[in-house]
Amino acid sequence: MNRRIKLWAGVLIITVITAACVFGPMLAGVSYLDTDILGAYSPPSRAHPLGTDEVGRDVLIRLLFGGRISIFVGLAAGIAEMLISLIVGIVSGLSRKKTDGLLMGISDIVLGLPVICIVLILGSVLADLNVDVFVRAFMTAVVIALFGWPMTARLIRAKVRSLRESDIIKSVQLLGLPKRSVMFRHLLPNLAPQIFSCAAVAASGAVLSEATLSFLGFGISYPHPSWGNMISIVLSKSVLLDKWWVWLPACGAVTLLILSINFIGENLYDKGK
Repeated sequence: MNRRIKLWAGVLIITVITAACVFGPMLAGVSYLDTDILGAYSPPSRAHPLGTDEVGRDVLIRLLFGGRISIFVGLAAGIAEMLISLIVGIVSGLSRKKTDGLLMGISDIVLGLPVICIVLILGSVLADLNVDVFVRAFMTAVVIALFGWPMTARLIRAKVRSLRESDIIKSVQLLGLPKRSVMFRHLLPNLAPQIFSCAAVAASGAVLSEATLSFLGFGISYPHPSWGNMISIVLSKSVLLDKWWVWLPACGAVTLLILSINFIGENLYDKGK
């Protein structure tokens, strides 16, 4: 019962957040770029349910529009990262020493790269080029996927290697079944729990990575909103202590989305077992 509650709670939260982010800005009739200097840092009110930011922009509208970008970047990066991890993990787990060593060596190189430095350099280059917000969103998703796959690939590789030596796989191989049949009918179904678990971790990690990259300045930059750059305003101590409505909603949205993805992933992992 607790698992079902978690599953439906996760589905409901994701559905509500996604629907609000997709349809909310269209129904509001207000742009996320509209400013009102005289109304800067206004606390929540009937006119502005979540208050206004430093130049009088409506925080609720920016939260909803920023959610579109954060959800797109997080989920797109999570899917791409999971596909790379699956391909590398399965090929490495089924291959001989040379191929396995090559793929694991590449993963070691990626793990050893100074990701933060590379991200900051790319962020400065994109800022100088003044690229469109959607191009920056795509580039953010690409960076997250390219640097996020090694650990997940190693987990899948380890599981594939253990399954390869299991009695089930050895039995079907002795029966003379084709390799394609062994992989798709016997290996992948036994990988389902790990795939579901890793997919949930990848998706939630990608959402958090987008927020982190935008916080550092590589992701979506002002005046365009994302949950990450809305949180970055807490660098000011006065805003952190006295103007909670500017940054707290974005923190809550990131937390709820990650929790809901993990709830769904945990339930799918249990069903896969």
